[in-house]
Amino acid sequence: MDFLRKTTRTAGWMAINCQDGGVYVAHIQRAANTLPEVTLATFHGSSDPSVAATLIKSAKEWRANRYVCTTLVAGGEYQVLPVEAPNVPAEELKTAVRWRLKDMLDYPVDEATLDIMNIQQDKNTPAKNKPMYAVAARSKSIEACQSLFGQAKIALHAIDIPEMAQRNIAMLLKAEDRGVALLSFNAEGGLLTITFADTLYLSRRIEVTLSQLTQLGDEQKNACYEKITLELQRSLDYFDRQYNFITLSKLVLAPLAEAGAGLQEYMATNLYIPVEILNLETILDFSKVPALKDPKQQQRYFMALGAALRDEGQTSISLYNPLLLKQKNYFPAHTMAQSLGLIFIGIMLFYGYARHYVAEMKKQAAQSIEMHGSTQAKLAQLTTAPGAATTSKLLENEVAQSEMQLKARRQILEMIKKGNLGNTQGFSEYLRALSRQTTEGLWITRFQVSGAGDDMMISGRTLQPDQVPVFIHQLKQEKVMAGKTFGLLEMHTPAVVNGEVNAGNTRAPPPPHIEFNLHNTPPGQAQ
Repeated sequence: MDFLRKTTRTAGWMAINCQDGGVYVAHIQRAANTLPEVTLATFHGSSDPSVAATLIKSAKEWRANRYVCTTLVAGGEYQVLPVEAPNVPAEELKTAVRWRLKDMLDYPVDEATLDIMNIQQDKNTPAKNKPMYAVAARSKSIEACQSLFGQAKIALHAIDIPEMAQRNIAMLLKAEDRGVALLSFNAEGGLLTITFADTLYLSRRIEVTLSQLTQLGDEQKNACYEKITLELQRSLDYFDRQYNFITLSKLVLAPLAEAGAGLQEYMATNLYIPVEILNLETILDFSKVPALKDPKQQQRYFMALGAALRDEGQTSISLYNPLLLKQKNYFPAHTMAQSLGLIFIGIMLFYGYARHYVAEMKKQAAQSIEMHGSTQAKLAQLTTAPGAATTSKLLENEVAQSEMQLKARRQILEMIKKGNLGNTQGFSEYLRALSRQTTEGLWITRFQVSGAGDDMMISGRTLQPDQVPVFIHQLKQEKVMAGKTFGLLEMHTPAVVNGEVNAGNTRAPPPPHIEFNLHNTPPGQAQ
């Protein structure tokens, strides 16, 4: 009875980062007045580029269903775009930003999943000129990511980006009310972020990978150092001009093991701000995972640790999109066939009972006619016989009663012939007519008919409102629907529950379908 047990989730975020030929997993718990504690850090190597099999296997080992999970989008699968904040209400902000991105993306904006984050400005900045960042990715990429984790039975609550993971680590560096520049390297290249408080102000990608810093000769390595330093100078100059109300305290170099010392020395000589090498042990508690005290391990787990530091109380983004989840088919074809079979059997049983009932009524009517004829003959015989004038009063009463029974049964027989007792033919033809309708993007949720079909209601849902008239036109071509008209059509959008939010702490969008109701007579006027 495992399905009856309620899973208790462990506090804190678990980050699952698929990179460098494997899966890096880190879990961090936060507590007041102490360093964030790393409770789990593990790596599962994979020879499969999709790491699907590795993710499925490893998820069972560390029981992912006990954690609140997040993951990171790969560097080339999203864009961080600066846009001017539209002057619209907060609930309409995403829609307005989406419209502005239509000329900035190299694919249709309708195929994008996006989130936004504000950039805190100086109090003297005009409100209409306030910038913000839009994070956009192809919905197909997000859907593939969600599907991968779905196969591994890992319930994602957020899909983050490396810039925000690096921002989370920068927030732990003591900067005394100043900004911090943080530079990291991995197989995708270099990433520079500049953070002040909980706001990411600038991010830049540098096309120098970790392997180039560790495997090249001195001459080639110096060329990489020069390229990195030049890009840093340009980025820092741009930041000074754009955000002159923020002073940078230092440039921090993420753990690079033996490759870090040479790069730190070169940048310290050529940049105007102090350059330090970060030791994550100074800002995180590694007592439960002592292997992370090694700078090499810190470099490998750097992004996973940053993602696990996610805090919904701070500025955050998420590309997780519930609308891209594959919906479970709670009413598959075989179940539908079984249900229709049971309905058909029920209709046939009702039809058989109705025929038997009508036959019995006809038989009783015939017996009444025969009895009436016999009584009339007997009465005629008695009236012609001697002493007819003294005909028994009891016999007259019997004749009168027989005539009343005959009249009543004739009325019942006449009602049966005219169909006034309702539908004696059953409702199977209506169901067959509905089953032949195959309008794309439209499905039936309720069908109700009574009597001889005079009171009929059809309810359903559609992804495109203009498909409803097409459905009505096709339905009226059926023989059983001949002469029937729909006097009332209602269409409405399902209401969103007040206060409902998605995993990104934003208001959930309304369902994508439209609900409709068809009545062949207005409610309250059905006969």
